[in-house]
Amino acid sequence: MLGCVKRIFLRITIRSFLLSQPDSPSLIFSALFKTSRMTEARQLLDLITRTADTLQELCADYPSTLNDPSHSEPTTSNDIKVQRLATTVSVAALQLAAIFEPPQISLLHVASGALKTAALRVCLEGNVTEILREAGPQGLHVREITAFNDLDPRTLARLLRYLASFHVYREVSPDTFTNNRVSTVMDTGKSVAELFRSPETKHDNTNGFPAFLSHQMDEISKAAAYSWEAITDPRYPSITPLEKALLSERDGEVGVKPADSSSFFDFLQRPEQAHRHRRFAIAMEGMAAIQPLDCLSRAYNWDSLPENALVVDVGGGVGTISLELAKQFPKLKFIVQDLPSFIEKGKALWAERQPETLESGRAILQAHDFFTPQPQENASIFLLRHVIHNWSDEDCIKILSLLRRAARDDTTLLILEIIMPYACRKESSDDTSKNTEIPGATAEEAPVPLLPNFGAGNEFAHVLDMTMFSILKGASERTIDQFSLLLLKSGWKVVKVNRLSGDAAMWQAIEAIPFAEIHRL
Repeated sequence: MLGCVKRIFLRITIRSFLLSQPDSPSLIFSALFKTSRMTEARQLLDLITRTADTLQELCADYPSTLNDPSHSEPTTSNDIKVQRLATTVSVAALQLAAIFEPPQISLLHVASGALKTAALRVCLEGNVTEILREAGPQGLHVREITAFNDLDPRTLARLLRYLASFHVYREVSPDTFTNNRVSTVMDTGKSVAELFRSPETKHDNTNGFPAFLSHQMDEISKAAAYSWEAITDPRYPSITPLEKALLSERDGEVGVKPADSSSFFDFLQRPEQAHRHRRFAIAMEGMAAIQPLDCLSRAYNWDSLPENALVVDVGGGVGTISLELAKQFPKLKFIVQDLPSFIEKGKALWAERQPETLESGRAILQAHDFFTPQPQENASIFLLRHVIHNWSDEDCIKILSLLRRAARDDTTLLILEIIMPYACRKESSDDTSKNTEIPGATAEEAPVPLLPNFGAGNEFAHVLDMTMFSILKGASERTIDQFSLLLLKSGWKVVKVNRLSGDAAMWQAIEAIPFAEIHRL
């Protein structure tokens, strides 16, 4: 009820604002031309024009329409320069919109994010994209769509029209919809008959990106809704929004307390969460759809390693990263370490994709808890991809210190994580940190007048950061200064950052070497 009151109040406020404006559009724009923001607007328009021209010269067939579902890849190009140009155009357009639309409308876009998520989840779980794919480009009326998924036609029409207004799906005639370039990204590639015959295996043998979206719109979305309640709960000051959401689902039972577990991964181990565990494992593979795995070849100078050098993939899940590395660099050996449930799934994956690597012993999948002493003391590389962001500073220091104790003098620690860029320009900072002197540590800034961190073009980093906040105690994405401090406290020193796929990449590669002597256990 309170949410409805707030929405009504916001609607009245927006209407009053619009009614207070001059009646003539020419007067509005005349006033805008006299302000500094019109100068910024003209800078943005010029930047968009120049960048789009360059983009067309470099990539004439770059997707130029939303209505062609054949251009549906989440990552539009492996060319770093093309990616940067495309990001610049899109970010400049968003900033331009923020200048011209009333600030109340800008806030409404942010505040209504949960509603868009709700609409999108219905379509994803209801297999709407696959139904429309089989219908063909002419589209399908909502009555025909709901004949497959048993949803209410009027409700589905409202949700689809909402999404189509934000360029997800396309309404080709009243209540008739079809896919576009954006909605096609949710396609599992499976037949509609198979999806409804076996819903529990919907994400099996897919690229994993629809599973990632489903994961985000299920437990992450539910957790985020309880952020305020979690951070203001005096009884449990360290409760996560996810735990708060789970308690709420139990109808506020008297005496119910947060789970003893402090880890989302322990939550996934519960028998009743088997479906989420299965989806999560596939979703982690889907991350590759956002940043291609061929970036790995540039994450480190792998050719500099000697024959049979050992790469230990710590917390490597099912071994997706090591699979790719093993294929590209056949002279290297690999050990993938994670909890037993992930290792079992990993063995099945490797047996399917690279059985000869397993059979030869060049790759070993090993059950290991990285909060216990590291058994591999002959590693050339300790590799951690998307591990550090899952843990608090205290836990990270434990993990990294255990690796330091097992490291040789020439062992390299390679951390693949997002490095959060600051939203201010370098010249505005009074920071005296030496980290800016580390090669690759500082991201290239976006051109003026864009935000230096590319603003919304770097949203994925913030999405993951908020995801960490929502489901894990003390977890976060980190800046280069925060990484450097963690590593120094653990006996490592950052020596280099290999930046991959532009500054808005899903992860960068941080190289560290042993720095301080740590007594071996």
